[in-house]
Amino acid sequence: MHAELIAIGTLAEIDTERDHLAKEISALEAARKQAAAAEATASTELEQARAALGALVGIEQEANVRLSEHRHRQEQAKRALEGAFGSDAAQRQLDQSRALADQDETAILDSMMQQDGARLAVKAAVAALESARAARAAIDARAPVEIAALRTRLAAADVRRVPALAALTKDLQFRYDSVYKKKKTAVAHVVDGSCTACQMSVAAQHLSDLRRGSSTDPCRGCGRWLLT
Repeated sequence: MHAELIAIGTLAEIDTERDHLAKEISALEAARKQAAAAEATASTELEQARAALGALVGIEQEANVRLSEHRHRQEQAKRALEGAFGSDAAQRQLDQSRALADQDETAILDSMMQQDGARLAVKAAVAALESARAARAAIDARAPVEIAALRTRLAAADVRRVPALAALTKDLQFRYDSVYKKKKTAVAHVVDGSCTACQMSVAAQHLSDLRRGSSTDPCRGCGRWLLT
C-alpha cells in the first residue's frame, strides 16, 4: 500500500476512535439529562394524581356537609308537618330537601367510586417516581466516572492525532479535513471489489494499483481514499 494511504489510514483510525469516544460521552450526558427529565415528569404526575384525588375527596366532603344540612331541613319540615300548623310551605321544604339530599348522596357515591381509581393512580405514580429516582441515581453514580475515563482516552487520541496529521503534506491535510468534515470519514475499505462506503465497484486496474502501492486515487463514487 502507498505510504500516503498508510498515513491517511492511521489518521482515519484515530479520528474514528475520537468520534466513537465523543459519541459515548454525549450519550452518557444525554442519559443523565433524560433521567433528570423523567424524574421531574414523574414528580409532576404524582402531584397531579394527588391533586385529582384531593379534589374528589373535597367533593365528597362538601356533599356530606350539604347532605347534613338537607337532612336537618327535612327534620324541621317533618316536625312542622306533624305540628298543628303544618303547611304547604313545610311540605315543599321537605320535598325539596329530599331531592337535594338524593343528589348529594349520588354525588358522594360517584366521588367515592372515582376515588378508588384515583388512589390506584396515586399508587402507580408513586411507584413510577421511585423507579425514576432510582434510574437517575444509577446514571448519576456511574456516568461521571465513565465520562472522565472516556475524556482521558479522547485526550490521548487527540495527542496521537497531532503527529499523525503532521505526517501528511499540507495539501493532503487540507484534502483530508475537507473530506472528513463533509463525509464524517475520509477513508473506506474495498470489500469484494466494492467501496464499503458507497457500494460502487472499484475497477480491477484501480484495485491492482492500490494493492501494489502505485496509486492513491480516491473512490470515484464518494471521493474517499480506498484501503485494501
